[in-house]
Amino acid sequence: MSDLRSEIFRLRAEMDLREGELKEEFHQISEKIQAPFRMMQELGAWLGIGGKAEEKSSDWLTTIAQLGVPYLLNSLIFKRSGFLLKALIALVSQKAVAGINMDKMTGWIEKISQWIQKQSKEKKAAATENQADNGC
Repeated sequence: MSDLRSEIFRLRAEMDLREGELKEEFHQISEKIQAPFRMMQELGAWLGIGGKAEEKSSDWLTTIAQLGVPYLLNSLIFKRSGFLLKALIALVSQKAVAGINMDKMTGWIEKISQWIQKQSKEKKAAATENQADNGC
């Protein structure tokens, strides 16, 4: 009976050892497989391409701007430039436009409209003062 128990303990120890070796081999293989994907993700993050979905706050305005601004720059301003310069302009302009979204645009529009309203109120006040001074 004691020989049987010692054989069971020996087999369990050998099983644990082999499981550990298999887990280590699996980890090494998965690291080798995932290395190119991590490198592409880091390169994409460095260039501003791709990334995780939750990191981006993209709406229709951002999408249109990211597609339209590089096209407009390359077709209007940099017509005769080479392929590499056009690709670089596309990457840089997409990165620059990525920060534009509906919230920021509405904020800018509100500030401009408030400024315009302020200017028109000042003109009306000046006009009423002129009329009061003229005796009308």
